This record gives sequence, structure tokens and C-alpha cells, in this order.
Amino acid sequence: LFCMFCVIRGIGIIALSSLVLFLTMSSASGMLVLVLAGVTASGLLKTAQDKLNFPIYDLSYIGLLDASFADFQAGSFGASLIPALFYLLVVVIINIVTFDRKEMDL
Repeated sequence: LFCMFCVIRGIGIIALSSLVLFLTMSSASGMLVLVLAGVTASGLLKTAQDKLNFPIYDLSYIGLLDASFADFQAGSFGASLIPALFYLLVVVIINIVTFDRKEMDL
């Protein structure tokens, strides 16, 4: 179960970084987003949530996946998995529209 959530998280991070890559046409910016989202996103979002008293992390893709995993561990259906998968679907659709017939010289 944990591996499934890690794979879903990884797919979302890769989809986000490829969106940045397609929009900026720069592999460096895509790799930067990949590293930042993969390594520091949850820590930065948790810190911002604590300082601003606004549920930034709880509403983020990673926060929704974490909440859903905690629900699954507690024995209930993780209802927050549905919005997280919706976020992923939206980013993938934007990627498809953005990448449609673009030639990239990386």
C-alpha cells in the first residue's frame, strides 16, 4: 500500500515537472522543479502552513496523498485520494494539451 502511494506521488511530481519543462522549453527548469518538488515540497508546505495558519499543505497534492494514506492505515477509505487523483488528472491533461505537436531541442 505504501509503495502504491509512493508511485502515485512520483507520477504527480514527474507530471508537474514535465509541465514546467514543456512550458519553459528548458530541461533545467524541469529538473529544478523535479528536485524541489520531490525533496523539499512537503517540508516547505508544512512550514508555510504552520506560519500562515492556512491549510496549504493539507490542500496540496502531497498533503492529500498523505491524509489518504493515513486514512487507509486507520482502516477506512481515504476520501482525500479522489481530489489528489483529480489534481493528477488535471496536470496530465494540461501536459497533453501543452505538448501537442511541440518540437523541443533540449
